[in-house]
Amino acid sequence: MTSQTFKARLRAQGKTIGQWADENGFKRLDVYRVLNGVYKAHYGQAHEIAVRAGLKAAPGQLAA
Repeated sequence: MTSQTFKARLRAQGKTIGQWADENGFKRLDVYRVLNGVYKAHYGQAHEIAVRAGLKAAPGQLAA
């Protein structure tokens, strides 16, 4: 999934990125930075955000 697809899915659910961040225990700014490519999400909190959002495969799983 791309960040654009993720954003469209949230819009279809009537949620904002901030709401999703709050529901998943992430800082809003960090989520925005991952979705906009400022954080590359190779490791750490940014990677966890990308995995939870479906942008990256979880460790040990193959990307679809």
